[in-house]
Amino acid sequence: MIRNTSGFSLMEMMVVVAIVAITSAIAIPNLIGRLPAYRLSSASSDVLSVLQNARLRAVKEFANVVVDFDVPNNKYKVFLDNGRGGGTAYNGEQDGTELTLMEKTVPNGVTIHSAGFSSQQRIEFNSQGGLYRSKNSYMGGNVELKSSAGETKKIIVNIAGLSRIEV
Repeated sequence: MIRNTSGFSLMEMMVVVAIVAITSAIAIPNLIGRLPAYRLSSASSDVLSVLQNARLRAVKEFANVVVDFDVPNNKYKVFLDNGRGGGTAYNGEQDGTELTLMEKTVPNGVTIHSAGFSSQQRIEFNSQGGLYRSKNSYMGGNVELKSSAGETKKIIVNIAGLSRIEV
């Protein structure tokens, strides 16, 4: 009698299933524990990218671009401050029909802990990519994000309009 020996036996299959189950039981809690740090890192990279893109857009449009942080609601929006549609240009406020470039909410598990730019919660880039002069002072500032685990990351913008993440 010829026997076909290709394939897996039931015993071999059960051993593999047991190994996968044990490995998963060890790995999944570690992955879940890293989730707040991952969300914080992702959110801070997003904010950094938005600030850098706002700076580039200000140069491209030859107009001021504002990034306005709504700290209590964990949101931020970017708009052109060019006075379009009856608005007032260069006032840091979105009025008239000034164009909204984007609006975003930070992910669940992350909050905007603070946003400070010369006593305001917004930053305005001028047409040269630097910070717009606000009340006779050029000031940089920062946005601090906080995870549900209590970790924080700070995105710093200097006077020249350059942004970086401080851990």
